Amino acid sequence: MLITLKCLMLALLSAGSLADNSRPEQVPAMVKKYGEETDALRSDPALKLTWRTLLSIKYNLKYFEEIKMEMYAPVFSDTLKKLDGKFVEVEGYVIPLSATEYVLSASPYASCFFCGKASPASVMNLRFEKPGKKYNMDAFVKFQGVLQLNYDDPNEFYYALVNAKEP
Repeated sequence: MLITLKCLMLALLSAGSLADNSRPEQVPAMVKKYGEETDALRSDPALKLTWRTLLSIKYNLKYFEEIKMEMYAPVFSDTLKKLDGKFVEVEGYVIPLSATEYVLSASPYASCFFCGKASPASVMNLRFEKPGKKYNMDAFVKFQGVLQLNYDDPNEFYYALVNAKEP
């Protein structure tokens, strides 16, 4: 499944129209590595996050040793960098990847990143606080959780919503 996702990402981005090769992006030292725990306070009100903000990224061609190939890597805006690790609220279309894995998309399945011409920044991995709930394809749902930006893992999406739950 991951190979297929990587191939789709590469195919969508290979046209180069999304690329900004003007300067390489360095990961700020204070940013946690993708997948690490965050200390965002769940008692804080969730910041409303829009897909327009999530889509405000550029791309740089980068060689990934673990997959032995070049792919476009995200160059996050300053606004997104400030939201990394924050408790946010975002709504979108749920797309099942398997019986237990889901992503949230800015668009329905028929026009999402996988099948349409959307950006890879238009989907985010959902890591549920309490896994087990089942969602139908294209269910439009609002979720809250901690936003994590993925700077350097080619096997994951650019975004994850950690401890995701419906408000």
